[in-house]
Amino acid sequence: MQDLKALKRKYHEAKSELLETRTRLADLQNKQTEFYNRLPALERKRDEAAKVKRGVMERYVLGQASEEELERVRSALSAAETGHKESSEMLDAYTRGIKALEAEEAALVQRLRGAEHEYWYTLSESLAEKAAAAAREVFLDAHAAKSLAGGGSFNDFVAHVFGTSVDEMQRRRQKLTEGHGIGD
Repeated sequence: MQDLKALKRKYHEAKSELLETRTRLADLQNKQTEFYNRLPALERKRDEAAKVKRGVMERYVLGQASEEELERVRSALSAAETGHKESSEMLDAYTRGIKALEAEEAALVQRLRGAEHEYWYTLSESLAEKAAAAAREVFLDAHAAKSLAGGGSFNDFVAHVFGTSVDEMQRRRQKLTEGHGIGD
């Protein structure tokens, strides 16, 4: 039988890992929300930069804007498009990271449940062994005392302890041997 302290340690390690994973998951979800909330502003900035560029291009072809001004709006649009694209890619990366941590979390929940079950099962087996040993000692002491008091046979004692008769015990013995086809 495994050591209960080791099983308890195993349970607490799994619980600690689960809590750590849930903290990391919450952190990723918060960061994902931040990026998600930034996208509309970045889209507006990109759309506004595209609109400004179109206006400067129209003015440029009419000779009303300089090449430097055209280059500046091109750079602004490029930066806005890059910012939006990178934020979208980051949002996708956060989504993949969250899915991976959710899978890890599910595995850790199963591991935690398994460790908990193993601990309680081992404890119940240990307690059952102790109870059986204690009951055996009490039962044998009671039989010895009954014998010393001039009590009857062991079968009479068993029938007395369990509130049955020797005849009922014989009927059960016969039924058991017939049911299993082994014995008398």
